[in-house]
Amino acid sequence: MNLKHLFCRCLDEIRNTGERPIINTKFEDVEPVLQFAYKFASKKIAENSTVLDFGCGGGYGTEYLSRSKKNITVGYDCDAATIRNNRIFFKSACNLSFTDSYAQLKRYDVVVFFQVIEHLRKDNIECCLKQFKGLLNDGGTFLLATVNKNITSHKLKKPIMPFHIYEFTPGELSDLLKRFFSRVNCNGQIDADVLNNIRSAGWSYSKDFDSGIRTKFIRNISQIGIVRCAARHLPLFVKRFLLGERAPKMQQSNYELTTVPSEIDNSYILMYECQI
Repeated sequence: MNLKHLFCRCLDEIRNTGERPIINTKFEDVEPVLQFAYKFASKKIAENSTVLDFGCGGGYGTEYLSRSKKNITVGYDCDAATIRNNRIFFKSACNLSFTDSYAQLKRYDVVVFFQVIEHLRKDNIECCLKQFKGLLNDGGTFLLATVNKNITSHKLKKPIMPFHIYEFTPGELSDLLKRFFSRVNCNGQIDADVLNNIRSAGWSYSKDFDSGIRTKFIRNISQIGIVRCAARHLPLFVKRFLLGERAPKMQQSNYELTTVPSEIDNSYILMYECQI
């Protein structure tokens, strides 16, 4: 590792607040919990489909989707600096384009919208969904992934994650999407061990989860405005130090896909496949 690369990596860590995976990162180096949705999407997208990854962030998922597609996969994000980084970092990738200009977007066979809707205000979400209908070709597919409020912020007024503005339960989001799309299929991304507990012992997060003192403390302070503001701006490594956490090691993905309603209710990530 040369000094320039080391300096850039340190700078990226300082900028990394935890809102997004660190920029300039390949798909294989991103946490498996985030890889899963893009692997799911790749299986749903035909080889000759035109694809838009809306809210692409660091572009790791956009690049992954482009690997098996004939047409250019487009990554859109409103942050111009992130798009500039993506263009440089993924410059050797084929069938890949990044833009921060909404006006440059066309119509696509598939629009991917992963881990973005929870960052929007509730009164802006309907407007956003209307826009997606205008970005899709006739018969187009809309793929959405977001956290499940039943798991992340159970019984909390505000989302426990300081960057999230509004989180959905499976039923609430399904009802909203059905207002804009003719077909809405909901899937759950669930940990294999949790799934085994549900099937063997009838386990339920809302009934059986027992958080420890530390978790209760974090849940309580996450509702305080000044704490949420500080958490949004502090580098991730500083927050981990203050909470006494170590940086997690990359672990082999151990997630499964479920379509059973009771299992979806206990899934960490909700994944939707919709058609206009």
